Amino acid sequence: MIIKKITIFTLLFSSITFFYVALFYLVTPVAKLSNHFPHRQVNNPFKLSLKSFPPDNWTSLKKIPKLFQRIIIFSEDGKFYQHSGFDFYELKEAIKKFLTNGRSLRGASTISQQVVKNIFLSHRRSYIRKFHEIILTYKMERHLSKKRILEIYLNIAEFGPDKFGIKEGARHFFTKSPLKLTVHEMAFLVSILPYPKNYQHYKNLTKRKIERLLRHLRWRHL
Repeated sequence: MIIKKITIFTLLFSSITFFYVALFYLVTPVAKLSNHFPHRQVNNPFKLSLKSFPPDNWTSLKKIPKLFQRIIIFSEDGKFYQHSGFDFYELKEAIKKFLTNGRSLRGASTISQQVVKNIFLSHRRSYIRKFHEIILTYKMERHLSKKRILEIYLNIAEFGPDKFGIKEGARHFFTKSPLKLTVHEMAFLVSILPYPKNYQHYKNLTKRKIERLLRHLRWRHL
């Protein structure tokens, strides 16, 4: 009798979970990102809505230096063009560091996951949000090209305190367009991504970090 009840409960739970996942997958308009653009709301810049035209600060991928694209990928998601939305090796390493010394799981999320999280999900950490993130990342990778995902990421990432997108970051720190950035300026913008709010101005204190990043790029012939 107990086994029968457990079996019924398991089947019921599995059915509800499957229905929930399928509904969430179908309802969330991830596929619209192929021809729609995320817009930040004036009263809440961390909330995004999708519209059929680009915002004023949007920069197409062809107007972003290829070197900058390579630096971003190297720094944030080295296997971006190889994986299907998830880097399981980095995730395993991040979990290992977390279990051994309590370090944050930062670095486990791919560029694709960060795009999904910033556009469709809240910033509160929870297992449910992570579950949603996995579902939507899988969906986005099926509907969008890697170049489109990268273009969106470079336009919504925070490159300085409340400076969203590469155009705003380049303008804020260097008063120039992304295409006119020097290699050191590109490296600086990438280096502040983990903690963009800590940088109001360009700081010489980050030069050591920038040089280290550039050495890695030269070593990998990027």
